Amino acid sequence: MTAALLKDAQAALENKDSSFHKYQLAVGKVDIFIEFIKPPPHLIIFSESLLHRFCN
Repeated sequence: MTAALLKDAQAALENKDSSFHKYQLAVGKVDIFIEFIKPPPHLIIFSESLLHRFCN
């Protein structure tokens, strides 16, 4: 199961998508949800007028 789970987790990262999976263990089946969580966007604002005001 570990190899299959890692493969499915890698696919979720590559596809940027969440998904449900079923894996067979010796003691029975396991249902797992792999959730892709997007990182927060980065925002950088440059302003020449603000830099000029603070640097002078």
